[in-house]
Amino acid sequence: MLAFASIGHAQAAAERSNDELHPALVMSGRSWIYLRDARLGDSLSLAEKAAADIEPRFSTATPEQLTVYGSHINFAAVVASRMQNKDLVKDYLAQSNATGARMGNEHRARGTLFGPVTAVTQAVGIAVALGQTGKALDLIHDISDESLGVLTEAARSRFAMDKAMAQADAKLYDASLETLEQALVKAPTWARHQALPGVIVQKVGRASTARLRRVSALIGVRPGMDNGFATATAKTAL
Repeated sequence: MLAFASIGHAQAAAERSNDELHPALVMSGRSWIYLRDARLGDSLSLAEKAAADIEPRFSTATPEQLTVYGSHINFAAVVASRMQNKDLVKDYLAQSNATGARMGNEHRARGTLFGPVTAVTQAVGIAVALGQTGKALDLIHDISDESLGVLTEAARSRFAMDKAMAQADAKLYDASLETLEQALVKAPTWARHQALPGVIVQKVGRASTARLRRVSALIGVRPGMDNGFATATAKTAL
């Protein structure tokens, strides 16, 4: 309730401003809250409206406008993937990739980062959510470790989780646990607040490997048991 109240006040203030981007940014924040609350239809409607309201003309758009728009259209693709709407995902990803290509490199504006690397790494998570394991692995194969350096620590960690999930879906269990362990060690504080590591451990199953035990200890779960992650899946874990 506090999140909804706060975003309501922020929306009112944004509407009173003369900033063309601010209302959409707040609207996207409300969409994120709806997504966390599993109100997918409401989340998608707001995400679509936020992106449409600020869609720029590519020939004259500033880097700031492209950054904010790219972030919004990419988020709309994320929500659509949670709803398993592949047609919408395809359309939004095309726009996301086109925006990233127009920018040429990552740019930070209004508290968000977007560019070609962000577009492709988030496409991995979207493919995982849609169950498109082969596509996710193909995308991962084309992403170099060097290119990830432009992302924020949280974005790099999330990409690692999505990579580990894709590897687990492909039954590449050793590779999945290696990817997951590296991510957990690099960002232990961030990882403690994520549900996806537990989902990955449960998918790997009861394999009694030393790495599985180490990873389970890092996230505070016991593999093969109900550890509070039962309701989370690759599609619902953020």
